[in-house]
Amino acid sequence: MTRRATAEPIAAAARLYVAGVRAHERREGPLDSVVARFLREELKGAPDDDRGVVVDLAQGMWRRRRLLQAVSDALLDEPAWTAVAGSGRPTKEMLACIALVLDGVAATSLPIDRRAAGALAATVTRVVAAAPLDVRASLSPWLCERLVAVGGEALALSSTTAPPQTLRVNTLKATREACAQALAEEGIDTVPCVDSPCGLVVTRRKNVFRTVAFSGGWFEVQDEGSQRVAALARAQPGQRVVDGCAGAGGKTLALAAAMQSKGTLLAFDVHGGRLKALRARCTRAGVDNVRVHDLDEEPRAHKRLHDASDVVLVDAPCSGTGVLRRNPDTAWTLQPDDVVRLVQTQAMLIRRYAALVKPGGRLVYATCSVLPEENRGVVGAFLADDPRFALAAPENELVLLPTVGGGDGFYAAALTRR
Repeated sequence: MTRRATAEPIAAAARLYVAGVRAHERREGPLDSVVARFLREELKGAPDDDRGVVVDLAQGMWRRRRLLQAVSDALLDEPAWTAVAGSGRPTKEMLACIALVLDGVAATSLPIDRRAAGALAATVTRVVAAAPLDVRASLSPWLCERLVAVGGEALALSSTTAPPQTLRVNTLKATREACAQALAEEGIDTVPCVDSPCGLVVTRRKNVFRTVAFSGGWFEVQDEGSQRVAALARAQPGQRVVDGCAGAGGKTLALAAAMQSKGTLLAFDVHGGRLKALRARCTRAGVDNVRVHDLDEEPRAHKRLHDASDVVLVDAPCSGTGVLRRNPDTAWTLQPDDVVRLVQTQAMLIRRYAALVKPGGRLVYATCSVLPEENRGVVGAFLADDPRFALAAPENELVLLPTVGGGDGFYAAALTRR
């Protein structure tokens, strides 16, 4: 990076970072909506690569919010820094520079005074070496402790890393090889996923939504772990399949592709806005076997499906502890009591949707959490209460961590009704 080249994106990323923090404090919506608004209002017309640099840097700042603050505080006690920069708090632009140094960028390559750069580099090194794990991971102490118990320090620190950009090829329209070739012709290089036969990982983050392949419905953006959860359902053409917590429909579309768009796939959710997005995605993907139901408007819509469904997927609302690097604002507010309430909701949902599974059918319970009480805890309690269901074999359970394989953290268990 040159001094001149980095000045504008650093300033823009700093503004986006502050906008995200303020929106969170005011409860004005998730960070994704802040990013979309910022791109629309402040970076309209900017090249995709420039927009990507700004968003990536801001997201890195959000993921390391506590650590940035620790370095910022330490700079105030650093004589070499205050001699150059004064005694005032570091600016938001300087927070962006701190984030870049944490990512391995040489401080001397940044658009700041060389003496300040030396002090910044030394302070970052000192703080990172001395800070407790929860600060280095930018997590609350209780959440850091829980993640360490599950997957060691590496799992806690994974919340500060950038997630992969992973695609699921829509096999209704293309093969994985054809999609990879089409993307390569548009300057986007990919490599195949290891554990998903339909997955591609983008090797250098790009705006894939402007490609001809995306417009043609050849792929969806979907983490490899999420793809594996959908595959665990083993949905087949001609079946009646239910997605009980469909949301915007990432797994719904994966199920539809596995069914070759044959049979009936019923998608339920309580968020009408997400279901509207799902309808549009179905059209683009060439899927015509999905029936969408808003449970706010049709609270009893699933009742007629009792004992009549071949496959039921319950992708339950959860703590999101497997996807913290994608949703860093979750780590800012999640509390132990939230997990307790979520477990109660999960237990209710698995019981409710189990009633839809016919004898011999398959019930798949899934979360994007890594906390045991939301996963094996919920499934174990359900199996103890309902002897009609069983986890037939170890391969019917997935326990995925961000530290293994590079994908996000997920849990899934496929239960068979006797």
